[in-house]
Amino acid sequence: MTLFSEHGVQNGCWCTYWRLTRQQYHRQYFGEKSKGLMHSIIQAGRAPGLLAYCDGKPAGWISIAPRPEFPSLDRSAMLKSIDEQPVWSIVCFFISKAYRGKGISSQLVEAANRYARDNGARIVEAYPFNTTSSHCLPPERYMGVLSTFQKAGFQVAADRGGQRVVMRFDTQPTALPDLRSFLPALMHFVQGLAWDYQCGTLPAEDLHRQIAEFFSTEVMEQIEKTIPGWTEMAGYAKGQTLVHTMCMLLAMLASPEYAQATDDEKRLLEWVAVLHDLGKQATEQQRDHAHAFRSAALAGRILPSVGFPGSERHAELITRWAEMTSQAVIVKEGSVLQDNNYLADILDGIDGMFGAHSPAARIIQCILLHMSLDTVPEEWPCPAGLDDEQARCLIDTGLLPLLTAVMLADSDAWNLYNLPVKERYRKMTLDYIERVWPALKIID
Repeated sequence: MTLFSEHGVQNGCWCTYWRLTRQQYHRQYFGEKSKGLMHSIIQAGRAPGLLAYCDGKPAGWISIAPRPEFPSLDRSAMLKSIDEQPVWSIVCFFISKAYRGKGISSQLVEAANRYARDNGARIVEAYPFNTTSSHCLPPERYMGVLSTFQKAGFQVAADRGGQRVVMRFDTQPTALPDLRSFLPALMHFVQGLAWDYQCGTLPAEDLHRQIAEFFSTEVMEQIEKTIPGWTEMAGYAKGQTLVHTMCMLLAMLASPEYAQATDDEKRLLEWVAVLHDLGKQATEQQRDHAHAFRSAALAGRILPSVGFPGSERHAELITRWAEMTSQAVIVKEGSVLQDNNYLADILDGIDGMFGAHSPAARIIQCILLHMSLDTVPEEWPCPAGLDDEQARCLIDTGLLPLLTAVMLADSDAWNLYNLPVKERYRKMTLDYIERVWPALKIID
């Protein structure tokens, strides 16, 4: 009552619009009867939604319940059921004027997802206004807007050409360790950056400013607990490697390869993005050509601590393997390079510690090899690159889709605001893969 006021929001709706047929709503329930219907739902012990409080005062509302409680959804050509899977539906927001623009809608969505999951829901649906295709007036925002749900991890499940789309969120965690469960603030931050970048609303200066502001001492300490070595990595080259790692994760989340990946592949790519330069010791004057091997060695120690299973021999092998991998370097013309003579043994060691083709093995292999293919030789040379025969011999073709996505995102991260170069490097990388592995089709 305090939040909705005497008018019940939208001139007497009381958030019952989708719970009734249009005839019932307009002829019988509009106004005071709608208020009575909402009251009866609460009296019956059913929760019609969630309230957000600020300083002890109701500030926002989200309506969520199993989809069958909203029969009018199926009478909408745009919002009718996609399939027969049981889903919960988010159909309404209301934020008090005094609290708008403070991110309460996003917090309500996350709370609604948790509430639905805790009550047995696997899928949560939402029906936001498609702001990418048309202008959205304030009254039309009552079901939310596309960007709010995109940032929360929802995916478009049906777009029937109208002003609204059907979006879905899977509440059940993947079987693989999820970076979001370990570093939720970091992932939420970068997801927001990726969305703004895709929308063209993230200038370069804002990107660097937001990164600098996000990484407080407290945030750095929290990440260090999950990823030992993070603080040391962030200190090199006045934070250049830290900024690049965030740009790499942003580029990954915004990439077509990530969009086309399965849920499990996305989890692997996210771990690769945050770990791929962890061992980098770059200076402002010189590139670190051996950092991929050192980063892989660190990842081999970290992944079991976050839930990736190792083989029975992991404890026996990890110390010797990590030392061999991090020390496999040669000095050539004043530069320290990775020594590819050790690659076969390093790859065998990964299989021995984690199992061939295992998720952890795939992550470490991507980190280990992301600097091993000389895909842009003239403009961005890779001094320790494998020749074609070595690449075909050492790199399992089953790894190539993930490795290609990693190399593309790594390159994209350096060229986020130079689109011609970004697209040229992408084409050169894909052409290289097609030339070396002509029988393999990486991207549809």
